[in-house]
This record gives sequence, C-alpha cells and structure tokens, in this order.
Amino acid sequence: MADQALNSTVTLTADFVVGGTYTDPDTVTLAVTDPSGTVRNYSYAASTITKSSTGRYTKSITVNISGTWQYTWEGTGAAAGIISGSFTVGAGGTATLLGLKRMIAKELGYGSGTCSAAGTTTTIVD
Repeated sequence: MADQALNSTVTLTADFVVGGTYTDPDTVTLAVTDPSGTVRNYSYAASTITKSSTGRYTKSITVNISGTWQYTWEGTGAAAGIISGSFTVGAGGTATLLGLKRMIAKELGYGSGTCSAAGTTTTIVD
C-alpha cells in the first residue's frame, strides 16, 4: 500500500475466489480496529460494504488516528474464509504497510488464502 496521509481514505478490498472463479460468499463482514482499540463492524447485508463485482468487496475508511490499524474480512458459505491484516499510520502523517497476515483455518475447511500489499487486496481460494 502506498503511504497515506493522516486523515486520508484507505480502501480495503477482499477478493473471494473458489476454484479460480470469483464467487460471492453467503455473508461478507469486516471488522476494523483502530489504534485506540475501537472496533467498527461492517457487513454487506447492512450496506456498509460495497460489492464491486462478483466475489469482490471493498470498504473505504478514514485513517484518523496514528498507530497500527487491524482488519479482518470474513466470508461464509460458498466462499468461506477469514483473512486478517494490519497497517500503520505514522505520527508524521503517513501510513506504512506493517504487514498482511494470512489466517485461513484449513482445519475448518476454509481452504487457502493469499494477501497482496497492492491496495491491501485479500484473496480467498479453495
């Protein structure tokens, strides 16, 4: 992710892919935790997440606090999976990608997943 200024907008993107095909999960949720520990929950059902196309969902957030931000996307049903990531917004007004971590529970049958730093894209595949 390119550096972001404090109080700028960061767009988080989740791509749900099953067998090489973009697939809509039954439900899509996103939890974002800001550096103060405040958790904000979003869902496609509540119209707080945007569906860009089949299997692709986005959420734009304002990074208004310096520190580490964490997020977790979750899909259920046909494209079930969980991927978490984080990034840091610096006190000097820039955001630096701290890292994306893959957290797919294979033992629960969620398959595998990949993350990309480009635009904070997450991909869930079987």
